[in-house]
Amino acid sequence: MVACLCAAFLAFGTGLMRAQQATFGDVAVTAAVLHHGRTWHGYLELRVWLENRSERRTREVRLSFPATFWGGNLGQISRTVVIPPGGRMEVSLWQPPLDKSGDNRLLVEVDGHRGETLDLPDLASHSPVWTMWDSPSAEVPTFLIGQGVDVGVAEAMFSKKYVAGGAMMATGEPDARGVRPPKAWMPDEKAPGPHWLELHFHPVRAERLRVYDAWAISGSRGEPRVAVVGTSGRTLADVTVPPSTGRRSPTGPSVAREVALGQLDEPIKTVRLEFISTPAHEIAVDTVELVGPDGRAWPVHARASSEPSMMGTRPSVSVQRSGLRAGFGVGAWSRHWLSYTPYDAVVLGPGDVRAMPTAVADALWRYAECGGQLIAFGELTVPDPWARWCRTNKLGARVYSVGWGRCVVLPESVLKQGDPDLEVWLHELADGSVRFWRSLPRGGVAHASLPLLNEGGLSLRWFLLLGIGCFLVVGPLQWWVLWRFRRRYWMLWTLPVSSLLATVGVLLFPILREGFATRVRMDSVTVLDQVGHRAATLAGLGYYSVLAPGQGLLFDEQTELTPLVVVDPRVARSGVRLLDWTRGQHLVEGWVQPRVPAMFMVRKSENRRERLQWEQTDEGLTVVNGLGARVTRLWLADHGGCVWEGTDIAPGARVTLEPTGRLAVRDETPPSLEDFWKRAAYGRFASWAIQRGEGLLRAGTYLAELEGNPFLETGLAPGTRVRPMPGSCVVYGILEERGGTRTAGP
Repeated sequence: MVACLCAAFLAFGTGLMRAQQATFGDVAVTAAVLHHGRTWHGYLELRVWLENRSERRTREVRLSFPATFWGGNLGQISRTVVIPPGGRMEVSLWQPPLDKSGDNRLLVEVDGHRGETLDLPDLASHSPVWTMWDSPSAEVPTFLIGQGVDVGVAEAMFSKKYVAGGAMMATGEPDARGVRPPKAWMPDEKAPGPHWLELHFHPVRAERLRVYDAWAISGSRGEPRVAVVGTSGRTLADVTVPPSTGRRSPTGPSVAREVALGQLDEPIKTVRLEFISTPAHEIAVDTVELVGPDGRAWPVHARASSEPSMMGTRPSVSVQRSGLRAGFGVGAWSRHWLSYTPYDAVVLGPGDVRAMPTAVADALWRYAECGGQLIAFGELTVPDPWARWCRTNKLGARVYSVGWGRCVVLPESVLKQGDPDLEVWLHELADGSVRFWRSLPRGGVAHASLPLLNEGGLSLRWFLLLGIGCFLVVGPLQWWVLWRFRRRYWMLWTLPVSSLLATVGVLLFPILREGFATRVRMDSVTVLDQVGHRAATLAGLGYYSVLAPGQGLLFDEQTELTPLVVVDPRVARSGVRLLDWTRGQHLVEGWVQPRVPAMFMVRKSENRRERLQWEQTDEGLTVVNGLGARVTRLWLADHGGCVWEGTDIAPGARVTLEPTGRLAVRDETPPSLEDFWKRAAYGRFASWAIQRGEGLLRAGTYLAELEGNPFLETGLAPGTRVRPMPGSCVVYGILEERGGTRTAGP
């Protein structure tokens, strides 16, 4: 036991404060979380270390949390493991992005005996803000910051405060809605003036500027001056905003004041508002809008002269921080990519890069391949094939396209310089991930994007006709027949029997029409790295069944499933969702309700041996379909950039492609995959890729449309009747070097 605790202490470092420990008979249990703070998407990891102190007996341990639950969005998460005598084991339990409805305790059952509980570290709320009352705009980007980043630097560069009345509340579109405290910038009333607010934009050409106030009297005593700064750092305009005119209801929209900027000779980057004589209690800036030939633009970052104090006049405000500092060193980080999915970006300091174990690096690369943003300060070695696609921006950052995501490598010296432009740019990277998760549809809207009931149910017209027909048969027609045969007293038993049969017929008609098979529909795009033999899949997945699947859904530990449900703790729901991690990811019950479409957003990272074998000779380019399904259409760009086409290629078939005579974009330009998952809407991932076709190609890549889907399983148990619905599967492949020879992988 002492050895186990010492090992945990060395692994955790200062993070041991986040761990809880207890002993249950012969079994010692330690539980910890990587960070403390709010997260919005992905799988939140609870890590548990187990030690069997018995030298002779094998122990079966079942872990469940919460120990007590009472329904709601997520019931209980459990896992059962077997520990040999004297053995130690590290166990992870991942929580999907749903609020758990229960206490903050871990239930530990040893050998099936009545369990005892362990108080867990403070598990932050983990759920998207998507309710009937709250807007998803409340979500903020989250950075996981390694301990190799200096605390002061991390606080200044990444840990932005999203506090009611803070500067960051003035970013994005107008959302104050007249509530108190409003989602607007309000300076600290104790801070001396003058007060100022500086807003940063993506460079945009504009001719007009609109200032949105949270209420009509904002700025009425003074006319704030607005300085407009261009991309070169030069002041393009210095104007005065007129005072607001007219008052409105407190629940009405924000008040807009417009200023003409005229024709400016360069794009706008920064807007600075200065309130010289306006009292702080009258300032409430919702946001600023730029309008011009490039369209409308809203600020993406902000800083101000002051923000409301938590100990001041607004004690009820809540603070959300974008930076979540890791509770222990990178050597103790998870070896599994699912553990990093709650974060929009992972930040590694120079010390983290040098001390990072190979297994942790592999998990982080998988995280990036599935859409994460990996930011490293120092000399990080980028594996092939991602090292092929690199560009250096004007801030000195090397940006690599890694599957669906990015890797940003910055010099170590940048940490000490404190470049405001770099801070804004890094937050914009994370904001891109936030915007994608916000854009996902929920509930019925998700089903409309990926429909499973194309033929529709029983229409109202036919339902009324069927009801009228049953009424005529059970009522007047039955009475006339019995009267005709002088059996009117039979009505005492024929009427209830015929009514029962008619009711059962009306209920069974749509069920028999839909059938008892579970409908499954998939829409997926897979990035297949033939160099490292890895596949990163992004997919929409839907289920519909008259009866809930008896054995639930079963996936492996490499799959992230985001249920696209309307999350609201104030709305009761029938059933409870249970999740078990004993043998993979078992969605036990409550995830697919009878006759209710269940929609999921899926990301998956796994090792795969499928590949498109190719050979280029003087006669042309020949390929062998080793993708495991029929290829209906294929576009391929060889390493010289020439584009080739092929159609209807059976599994294992060898065909010669036809040259198109066109050239793909050369490999020195980074591919557009890094933005692909943010631009394609849910339910149309594959169709968007097919529409782009060879426009997505870079030298040494291909795009294939498959007839089946070998990269994503249905999740249903063997023997379950499945009715596959029309779906799409597209593979974006990355080829080896010339001649099909394999190069060193990561």
